[in-house]
Amino acid sequence: MMQSSVSVVVDIGNSGLKAAISNRKDLSEDSPLIALQSEILRRTWFKPLDRLSSIDTRKDLQSVSESIEVNDQQGMDKLVAQIVAAMEREGKVAAPIHWTISSVQDEATHSLESSVRKLRPEDIFSKLERNHVPMEIDVETPNKLGIDRLLAAWGAWRMTEGRSPIIVVQVGTAVTVDYVDESGIFRGGAIMAGVPLALRLMAAGTERLPAVAAPHDFDAIAIPGKNTEQAMLAGVSAAMIGGVEWLARRYRQSNDSLAVPIIVSGGDGPSFAKWLPPPVVSVEQLVLRAIATLGILKP
Repeated sequence: MMQSSVSVVVDIGNSGLKAAISNRKDLSEDSPLIALQSEILRRTWFKPLDRLSSIDTRKDLQSVSESIEVNDQQGMDKLVAQIVAAMEREGKVAAPIHWTISSVQDEATHSLESSVRKLRPEDIFSKLERNHVPMEIDVETPNKLGIDRLLAAWGAWRMTEGRSPIIVVQVGTAVTVDYVDESGIFRGGAIMAGVPLALRLMAAGTERLPAVAAPHDFDAIAIPGKNTEQAMLAGVSAAMIGGVEWLARRYRQSNDSLAVPIIVSGGDGPSFAKWLPPPVVSVEQLVLRAIATLGILKP
């Protein structure tokens, strides 16, 4: 079958999934990372213990807001139909769709693939593995490295065209702070709780601390906090920002350079990046853009 120029890229994570439209013709020799045409949707996995609310950051396409079970086949069928409907509104389904997937959640991946095979049997479904990512890995157990971390590191390295070592920060449910050296080798990193997760853990692990929603903007946090909720927000935000700053300083010291750039992505990336020591670059949808680019480059 001829390879489709129309692509849906999907990042399946521990907390949910997000999908975007890309065009396989958009990558040129002077474009290190493909530009996504549209983010279609985000979904969170439904978790009975905390009943996470769904996230929907739609701008142009019709907004659909709900959570989904990882093994809910009917729900996944509906999600695939919504993605295709969104593409039809954009005039993007004249050819079979190429679904390029990165996943750390096997059950959800199986559900999504089953829905695509059933509803759109002519489409192409590709799941990226670590060996598809052209980046050397220097960690003790490479097979346990999350492909989302590796894709973010590769995407950041490709975006900067390998001009220097880089520090790659992904801000989400968890915050990862990874280091790629001057040769483009992934050297490892750190994982810490993000602000929403830290707030939930504090509420669940204590008797009197309340459930508090995460801030939409770190600028809006009251310092010092004047009540319990504000104090919790101030504390977890300070811990995360200070932790990333400390790690960045250590990585830079190991390289004997304060100029090692920090590449920040993730939902809270733009608000978070301004608090880190420069040079700092905020990149929207780094993992999805890396998936789209790698889906084009891989054999």
